[in-house]
This record gives sequence, C-alpha cells and structure tokens, in this order.
Amino acid sequence: MRDLFLLCFLPVAIYFIFRRPFIGVALSAWTSIFAPHTWVWGFGTSLRVNLVITAVTVLSFIINKREGKGAFTSASIWMLVLFVWGTLATMFTEGISTVAWFEWDVFWKIIFLFFMVTMVINTRHRVEVVLWAVAIAGSLIGCNEGLKYIISGAGHIIVGPPGTRIGDRNDLALALNMLLPVCFFLYNSTKHQLLKKIMLGVIIANIVCIIGSFSRGGFIGLCIVAFFYFLKGKNKILILTGSLVVAAALPSLMPQSWFDRMNTIETATEDMSFIGRVQAWKQAVLMANDHPVFGGGFKAGQNTYLWRLYEPEFEKFDHIVQTSHVSFPFAKAAHSIYFQVLGDLGYCGLFIYLMLLLAAYRHLGYAASHAGTDEWLRNVANSLKVSMIVFAVSGALLSQPYFDLTFVIIGLSVVLCTMARQKGSAPANAGASVAPALQTLPRKS
Repeated sequence: MRDLFLLCFLPVAIYFIFRRPFIGVALSAWTSIFAPHTWVWGFGTSLRVNLVITAVTVLSFIINKREGKGAFTSASIWMLVLFVWGTLATMFTEGISTVAWFEWDVFWKIIFLFFMVTMVINTRHRVEVVLWAVAIAGSLIGCNEGLKYIISGAGHIIVGPPGTRIGDRNDLALALNMLLPVCFFLYNSTKHQLLKKIMLGVIIANIVCIIGSFSRGGFIGLCIVAFFYFLKGKNKILILTGSLVVAAALPSLMPQSWFDRMNTIETATEDMSFIGRVQAWKQAVLMANDHPVFGGGFKAGQNTYLWRLYEPEFEKFDHIVQTSHVSFPFAKAAHSIYFQVLGDLGYCGLFIYLMLLLAAYRHLGYAASHAGTDEWLRNVANSLKVSMIVFAVSGALLSQPYFDLTFVIIGLSVVLCTMARQKGSAPANAGASVAPALQTLPRKS
C-alpha cells in the first residue's frame, strides 16, 4: 500500500514542481531528510524519489525564466571553494578510492541542494514552505519514535530510518535539536489554532524522542535550545517552569540506564566510547599533519590500514588524554564534525569549512539586526541562528559535517541576508520585494 502511495505521489509532485520550482526545492529538502524509500518494502524501495524531484526541479527552473538570478553572498563563495577542495581531496585520497568517490557523490549533491535553495527561494512565502518541509520531514520521524517510546513505557529503542544520514540515534537527536527552533518559529508564526496545538504536540514528541535516544550530544543540544529560549524568550517564567517540571519528572519516567549514560559525560575518560573517539581525533590530527593541504580524503580515517599505520603514534597526545592502554580491532569514526573535516580535507579544508559556518552565522545575524520593523525576518533569522549554534556545539561530538539540513539552513541564511539587504536598499514606499539580485554581504554586520 505504501509503495502504491509513493508511486502515485511522484506524478502529482512533478506536476506542481513544473508549475512552481520552489515546491521542488522544498520537496528535495524533505526527501533528503525523510527518505521516503525507507518507509516502503516493495518496489518502492528502488524508486529514486530525490533524484527525480531534483531533476524535474532543475528543468522547471530553466523553463521558468521569471525565477530571477538568485542570491549570492560570501557563504556561496566559501561553498564553491569547499566543493573544489573536496573534489581535489578525493582525487588525491590516501584511503580507498572507490569509498572516497562514493562519499564525494553524496557531498556534491548536498552542495547542489544548497545552491537550489539560494537560486529559487527568494520570498517570505517560499522560505516558510522550505521550513515547513524540513520540519515535517524530521518531525514525522521524531513523533513516530517518540510516541513509540511513550507507548512502550521507555522500552522502545529509538533509531532513525536505516541507511540514511540520521539512521543513528545520535544523528537523529542532532537533527531534531536543530529543528526545534524551526518548530518553535512555525508555532509562533501560525495563526491557525488547531495547527498551533498540533505543532505543540509535535514539539513535545520531538523532545521525548531526543531524551529517549540516550544521546549525550542530543541532551547537550536540548539544553542549549532551552537555555537560548530562556535567555531570549519573553515568557521566562513559563520556560523555567516547564524545564523544572521535565527535570523533576525524569527520575520517575526514565530508566536507570539513561542516567548512567548521561553520567558518563562527567567521567568521559573512563568511557570506552569516548576513548575510541579521542583515538579517532588523534588519528585525524596525525593524518592532517602528514597531508595538511588536502587531508586524507573522505572516510580515509575509517580505513583500517591507515588506522593501524597511525596507531603507534597515538601516544604523542597521551599528555592530553591517555588512550594508549586501549586498542580497538577496527578503525573508529571521528564523531566530530571538526576532526572529521580535518582528517578528510586537511587544515586548509577545515579553515574553509569553519569560514563557511561563520559566514552563515554572520548572514543570519545581519538579517536579524537589519530587519527593521519586519518581525518575521528577525524571528526566522534568530531561530536559524539557534539551529546553527546547536549544530556547532553538538556536532563536535558527531560525524555529520556534510549534513543536508545544515546546508539547507546555510542556504536560507544567504536568502535571508539578501532579503535584509534589499529591505535596507529599497525606498521607503517600495512595494513587495522582487527576486534577489546577485550580491554579497557587506563587511559590517
């Protein structure tokens, strides 16, 4: 039944994409997160839904000449440089070439999604459509897992769709934490009372999913979101009361194993999982020292041969964290966006990546500070700033540097910055904004 529904969904989606290319961009973002082919069991598993939608969107954009030139800022430049650097790193990979090129194939598609956002999304309505798309995509998974966790009495093991970017519970918790500010924004911006109640239930279910995922990085990310809304929100007493109620209810709702896992944050040096991560960080640094310009290439750090090659040198960093007393039978993933990029693309690649994140954050800051009387622009920019902060902090413990959702948000930062630029340069009596022109971010933010 699900396969038939998915098959019927495609021609309908194609029809509307040809009429409005921005619908294709929103659906591309939705399918990249939700991965509809993982929810079917028959012939639907072989359907390349995202590929079809992306191809039709590109064709529709070419046909619809009225779409404009799109937005282009400093983040766009850093994104192009990152793509070139990733390509060169793949060409000179120290790992297995087929693995590196497979990862590069995923890498360029995510970057292409970024440029689809910046080229097509250019109005308030289109921004909201994309935000609804990613919120629905992540929340369908979060609510499904969260409700199962509640119904099972905390017995359900929370995981994301298998074989996807958020298949691991830690990655799912990261995605939901990044989407919480988006959900809060959509909750506050909608005027429909029934929809507001639905969004409130979605937010609660997503929080349950994050807590029930047993993800330490997810728990830290949740604390960051709560702290920001307590700091910047208008209803501080309500937020504080809600947080205290949740904290008071946790001992009676969560099993002891959850508290044991969260307590390992304080005793990380004794936790085997953390030691494995530290060894992966050491390996990434050593590989970057040998290949500072292009690094080892995508997934080179998870090559067992290279791991064994660098393992005797791990003791060089034992004065920071002692790990020489442990040896793992296979290579460990970096579990850090920063160390993974360092190992993948070298010191130069890490610098480019950090500049990209910084440019996106500055774009959002510029949009918020130059929104003037436009509360919508200020609120959406501030919400996405929280998502970027969550990614930057929680991502330090997760292997998701090339994450679809993150690149969509970076794309929206370019769009919002451009909208703020237009608002500042337009005459006081100007009407609705036209499609953004090619422009860059000014030096002062």
